Amino acid sequence: MFTASAILHRRGAGALLRAGRNGNVWRAAQRGMAVAAESEETEVRTAQHAWEKSCYYNIDYMIDQESKVYDAVQRMAAFNVGCLVVTEQSKPVGVITERDYVCKVALLGRNSRETFIKEVATALKVVVRRSDSIDTCVKKMITADVRHLPVLSDDNDEIIGLISVKDLVKEYTKEKDELLTKLFGGNLSGYL
Repeated sequence: MFTASAILHRRGAGALLRAGRNGNVWRAAQRGMAVAAESEETEVRTAQHAWEKSCYYNIDYMIDQESKVYDAVQRMAAFNVGCLVVTEQSKPVGVITERDYVCKVALLGRNSRETFIKEVATALKVVVRRSDSIDTCVKKMITADVRHLPVLSDDNDEIIGLISVKDLVKEYTKEKDELLTKLFGGNLSGYL
């Protein structure tokens, strides 16, 4: 069985539209939305879902602003990630990214072993809550023009995670694939 995104990728929007039963996509969409609305299985994906599948899950993604940039680069390389949350006395104050290193250290000829993270980190612009929907996370990311979002607990301002644009795209695609599968009855394989 092929997913809706596979049809869209391989054959374009026309093939996806033709995938509606009897060529009537609108009726199929109405049926699918009614099924999705009535289904108890339909759950809203949240920042928590994205974080649990993220490369940032179960790693130490925080670093103190008094640390050296070299320490941040080492940690990013060790965990194969592109961002760390910068803290001051365990409170989030910003992020340091690969881009910060390249543009504010390497290209300027600064020594990463002598440069403090607080000198080059990007101030924290936006955060999300654990229960925020994927749509809310995407909107916040686009509005703030960032590629990483710290995830806060619903109860307090404690950082519990970090998600990237890649994590949100994966969850968003999965959510939309499930909806389109419901819309078209789960049998999209004949349309490739």
